[in-house]
Amino acid sequence: MKARVVPAVIAVDTCKSAGNYPLTLPLSGQALYDDGEVKNFSNPHDLTVGWNGREDNTRTFDVYVAHNGGQHGDVELDMAAKFKSRFDAYTLANYYWAEERFYTPPDSYLFANGHDLTLSFGHGNHHQFCYYHGDGVDLSNTAYGNFTPCVLSGDAEYLAFAACNVLNMDDVGQSTFWDFWFHTESTKHQHRPFTGLHQVLGFRTNFQVTAYHWGYWRTADGKAFVRQFANKMDQGWHVRDAWIDAAADELRQRKGKNMAAVLYHSEFGDDTVFDDKDDYIYPHAVATDSIITYLY
Repeated sequence: MKARVVPAVIAVDTCKSAGNYPLTLPLSGQALYDDGEVKNFSNPHDLTVGWNGREDNTRTFDVYVAHNGGQHGDVELDMAAKFKSRFDAYTLANYYWAEERFYTPPDSYLFANGHDLTLSFGHGNHHQFCYYHGDGVDLSNTAYGNFTPCVLSGDAEYLAFAACNVLNMDDVGQSTFWDFWFHTESTKHQHRPFTGLHQVLGFRTNFQVTAYHWGYWRTADGKAFVRQFANKMDQGWHVRDAWIDAAADELRQRKGKNMAAVLYHSEFGDDTVFDDKDDYIYPHAVATDSIITYLY
C-alpha cells in the first residue's frame, strides 16, 4: 500500500509576547492509502525546549556601576576595574554607569539581556538593584534569555550583583521569595527573570567590603573577591562555585554580612562560562526544579 503524502510547513509563534502562547502543538491527521484504507495519527510536539540556534555564539560580558557618588562609588569603581582586568574568558561589551533601561528587556537587548554575563556594582534591596542613589530596578518584572525578547533573541545567562540583599530570601506581603524570580502556572505570561536565565548571583544579606581606617576607605576585600571570582571562572569552575568560594575565601562573613547566594535551575547548576546550553522556559524549568545555595 502506498499513502498519499501532502507536505506542509506549520509556523507557531512561541514568543511570550504573543500572550497565550502554546506550549505544545498537537498534530493530528489521516493517511489515505491507494487501496482505500484510512489511518489516523497524532503526534504532539513540544514547543518549549530552548534552541541552540538562537544563542549568540560570541561570549561577552557587561559591567555596570551604580552612580552613587562619594567614597562608596570609588570602592565600586575599584572592584569593577579589578574584575575587568582579570576576567579573560569573555570579551567586554559594555562598561557604563548603571541605568534602568540596561536591565529591562526588550528595550535593553543590547545591554544586560544581550550578553552572557552582567556584573553590577552598587546598592540593593529585596529583588532590586539600585542603579542611582535610591532609584532601583525591580528585577521581578524583568525577563532574560533566548525567549525574551523573541524577535531580538536575548543572550543573557548569568546576572551577578555585588550589592546588598538582592537575593534576600524573606517573604514580602503575600508573596514568597520564589514568586519574585520564577514562573508558576499563573505567571507564565508575565515577565520573571528566569525566562531563559541560568543563574542569578548575589547576596542574601548586606554586602560590605569597606572599612574607614585612618582617613581612607579600605577596598582590599572587595577587589580580592572579584579577582578570585574572575580567576575561578577562567579556570573552568562552575559559575555558582566560583561566586560562593570567592566570597567564602575573601569576604568577612559575620554579623549577618556577606552571605553570598546563587539562585539557579537544576539544569544549569554545573554551568561553566565555556558551556553553551539551551535555554528553557516554563514549564520545563519550574520552581520545584530551582535551587538556591548560600553561605551560612
